[in-house]
Amino acid sequence: MDTNIASATHLIGTSKQRFELSSQDEYEHHIVALIAQSRSIIQVYSCDLPNAIFANQAISTALSGFVRSNRHAHLEVLLKDTRLLTQRRLPLLGLNTRLSAIKIKKAHEDYCFGERTLLLFDKTAVIEKQETSSSISKVCYSDKAHAKSHSQVFSENWERASDDPNLREQLI
Repeated sequence: MDTNIASATHLIGTSKQRFELSSQDEYEHHIVALIAQSRSIIQVYSCDLPNAIFANQAISTALSGFVRSNRHAHLEVLLKDTRLLTQRRLPLLGLNTRLSAIKIKKAHEDYCFGERTLLLFDKTAVIEKQETSSSISKVCYSDKAHAKSHSQVFSENWERASDDPNLREQLI
């Protein structure tokens, strides 16, 4: 099945099928589709701050719409290294200054999801990119057990994460 068709026909929480995404365009397309369908929480862990997420205008626009659409919606971003965010002045940083529903923290040094990017949508859908240098990623629109497990680990580590002073300076 074509993954572009999959994102158009599958809704968050309805398809347990895992799709392998082999291009950057597919990856971005599915991220935008899941952001648009999310209602309460999006959690992002990134070790390398990929431009596909943080510098992409379509994704920034979708994230802005997500947090504006529901007063209880929030986005939590946990970064291994926040320096890249402040050095590049990415659109996400601008959203963070305007929208209190977006929280960005530096992961505690003991937190290890490995060298990958993980996006969790409403504790139901998951997009995983295993290696920072790879263009291959996977998406599943309904894997509550997997998403809940990752979300619990994410939340535990969110509590141990810290606000980065360098990031805080950029937000003032």
